[in-house]
Amino acid sequence: GRRFKKSMLGNEAYLNLTLPVSLWGHLLARILSAFVWLLIYTLVVGGSTFLLYRNVIDKLLEDKDFADLAQRFVEFTGHSIVNACFLFGVAGIFTIFFIATFIYMVYAVGHLAKKCRALVQFIVAVVGLSIMNTIQGQFITRFLLNKIENFNSDSPAEVWNIITTMCFSSIGFDILFSAACAGITLLILRNKLNLE
Repeated sequence: GRRFKKSMLGNEAYLNLTLPVSLWGHLLARILSAFVWLLIYTLVVGGSTFLLYRNVIDKLLEDKDFADLAQRFVEFTGHSIVNACFLFGVAGIFTIFFIATFIYMVYAVGHLAKKCRALVQFIVAVVGLSIMNTIQGQFITRFLLNKIENFNSDSPAEVWNIITTMCFSSIGFDILFSAACAGITLLILRNKLNLE
């Protein structure tokens, strides 16, 4: 966040933007860098949590009730818990990419204000997330709830289909919103550079 503000919106921008790299290249490099750092942060926190609670996790895995739950999950979905975790992990990676682009869009829009930039950034973040949640919520209520109403819990294929549909719709929205946020950021950087 801070590096983006300094290198693209602050004094360093005058130097950076004279390099023979397109504005899109600058933005993409920063988004990918933020994505990698957020991914590393997530893996470190997840790994640390796993190591911290390793004894609890070992006891849980040895627990007969957990084994029964895992077996019921396989019977109910036709897939293992590991498959579901992998699917949710992939969806999480796209969510991390969206977070990086969203943060940069919030900084870029907030930078357009002469005063009260932090307040403008806060408002942009709240309004942006509200709009995105409304769009995603409308999709879920119209598309997924229709699937759930006609859902047969005796069919593992249908259960797995709903799980994968939820994950892939999340990935699709993350891609769509990431593109929108990157486009807005690029538009602001191209047309309304308010460099300090």
